[in-house]
Amino acid sequence: MNETLLDRFSEHISRSPVNISSLKDKQEIYKKLILPSLELVKYFSGSHREILDGGTGAGIPGLPLALAFPNKVFKLVDSVGKKVSVLNEFIRENGISNVEARHIRIEDIAGVFDAGTARALGDSFRILKWFGRSIRKGGILIIQTGLNKEVAREGSGFTLVYEELTKEVKNAIYEKK
Repeated sequence: MNETLLDRFSEHISRSPVNISSLKDKQEIYKKLILPSLELVKYFSGSHREILDGGTGAGIPGLPLALAFPNKVFKLVDSVGKKVSVLNEFIRENGISNVEARHIRIEDIAGVFDAGTARALGDSFRILKWFGRSIRKGGILIIQTGLNKEVAREGSGFTLVYEELTKEVKNAIYEKK
C-alpha cells in the first residue's frame, strides 16, 4: 500500500477549499476516515473486481481502498459536484488509474458491481434500496455508520451477514441474495 499517497490524501482533505469533510486536522482525518476505510480490506476477495462507493464525499472509503487494491476498479459517486471535482483533482494529480469519480446519484448509476461501500449516508434501509440494482447477486455491500446506529437486517435483496464495531465506526456487511 502506498503510505505516501494516503498521507497526501489526508493533506488534500485537510486543505480543501471546498467543505468535503468536517475534519480539518490531518492526523484526525487519518485516524477517523482513512484508517476505518482500510479496515474494510479484509472483506474484499479476488472476485470483487469492480466496486461502487456511493455518497463518497471526500472519497471515503473508496479512495483508500483503491490505493490498497490497485488491481480492482473503483467508481466513486456523489450527488455534490464540488466534492467530486476536488476528488478528481487529487486522482488526476497523483495518477491514480483504477478510480473514476462521477457526479451522479447512487440510484442513477448504470452498471452492476461486485461490491459496494457507503459511509455516513443515513438510514441503512434507504442505502440498501439505493444500491439494490447496482450490486450483482452474490456481491457484498459494506455500510459504515455511527457506533450506536441500528442497521437493517435485510432489504432490497440484501441480507446482513456480519456486524463489526471498531473504535470509530460500525461496519455492517451485507450479501446480495
